[in-house]
Amino acid sequence: MKRLRLVNAWLATCALLLLAACGSDSEQPQPTTDPATRQILEQQEVLTGAADTTFALVLRSGDEPWQATVDNGETAEGESPWCTATVANTGETSTVQIHVTRNPEMGWRRAQLTLTQGERRYVVTLRQHFAPQLRLRSAHIDVAADSTNAYVFVTANLEHTVTVPAEASWLKVESRMAEKWGGPTRPYATFIYRLRCEPNRGLGRAAELTIAAPGAVPVSVTVHQGPRTLREQEEMRVDKPGELGTLLGSDPRKWRELRSLKLSGQLNDADMQALRTLLCSEVSWRWTNAEGNVVSTHHGIPLNLQQVDLGECSLVTCGTYAEKAIGTTLDAYVSRRPDVLADGAFSITRTPLQRVVLPRGLTAIGHRAFHLCLELCEVDFPASVRSVGSYAFFNCSKLSQIHIPADSQLETLGDEAFHTGARLDEISYPATLQMGPDQGFKGNFTARRIHVKWLVPPALGRFGVNKTSVLCVPRGTAALYRAAPGWNRASEIVEE
Repeated sequence: MKRLRLVNAWLATCALLLLAACGSDSEQPQPTTDPATRQILEQQEVLTGAADTTFALVLRSGDEPWQATVDNGETAEGESPWCTATVANTGETSTVQIHVTRNPEMGWRRAQLTLTQGERRYVVTLRQHFAPQLRLRSAHIDVAADSTNAYVFVTANLEHTVTVPAEASWLKVESRMAEKWGGPTRPYATFIYRLRCEPNRGLGRAAELTIAAPGAVPVSVTVHQGPRTLREQEEMRVDKPGELGTLLGSDPRKWRELRSLKLSGQLNDADMQALRTLLCSEVSWRWTNAEGNVVSTHHGIPLNLQQVDLGECSLVTCGTYAEKAIGTTLDAYVSRRPDVLADGAFSITRTPLQRVVLPRGLTAIGHRAFHLCLELCEVDFPASVRSVGSYAFFNCSKLSQIHIPADSQLETLGDEAFHTGARLDEISYPATLQMGPDQGFKGNFTARRIHVKWLVPPALGRFGVNKTSVLCVPRGTAALYRAAPGWNRASEIVEE
């Protein structure tokens, strides 16, 4: 009987505790009636994709508003948080808007969301998945002509393939080695591909390798193999505008024997930049490996390119290629129009250039295009040139031959365009050349023998023909030229 009483008392106590508990639950109801929110609070975790994402938690408001804070973990100085939370308390409902930015990293990202209402506190871990990614340590690799190996470094968080174009038979992927994966939070590795290169017996060449993987943006790396040592005379065809630098290679030690260069094809501003480098009297060179580290440096490498034949070339606009290649330091030498030789195009201090044949179809020569080419002796104009900028050949003190063809379409000649500082042996001015008294042609009529095609002598203004020049004029016009101011200064006027 006594034992029965004890059992009854125990049962009564349990009943009271149960009622108290029920009373407590009625005082503090569940924080949400939203099934999705309840699941998140119970699991204490949210998993999102790699894309930019926004989702909401719906909570009961009660007497006190809800507050939300987010711990984004370690972030770089000045970096914006990738996960943010805002709370809108409206009536009986509080909505927590959570925004997650796109994950640019190659591994998982974690943040901690803390929700508080009075004494209530919930902590939820947010995990963001990574997107498939491929990254290159370097998108440009230089290989010497006699090198047999090259290395490509690819960081990836998934399996991928490397494709060599079929036309690049001189290049093959020989092996692959992967660094250790970083573990659950860093599921990526750096892969090192060893490429086998055949020795190069010709001009420079390039191959663009493509690295691709499902769901990832493909990347490409260009392997440039330098040329053999250039001979004294070379001919090169530029099939694709911008590839002259590839044909020449990046090692100026291979250029030292080059004296005469004939080019054909289409040249853009990247090609002109490569040609400008080739026309320097000396250059410096730094060799870097596939990891971008400087291996060796050479200063004062002498060059001596004296003759350039561009007669079978045409100048084309550059697009983005030359913009990247030239950068901002050479904007003065960049032409925005086809068949135009830009301002200062060949204005290179101490250039050894002696003779140049200008491109076919060239329509204009910019201001100071050959300024200070002190060794320049001879220039061949195409008939298509319509204008020559001011001071184009200023101070070319050895220039004695400017060949302007009989069918020339030359229309305008800038101030002192042919003021070389020395006397030309001979020059011809076509009938298409428009002249006026205010144009200022000082220095343009100093040649020893001047040929003109005007049937009526144009006004020269205050500048006239040099007193020691022989003036050759069309038949039947000698009397007109002997009576014309400026023209009658010539030592002799003959008809031809």
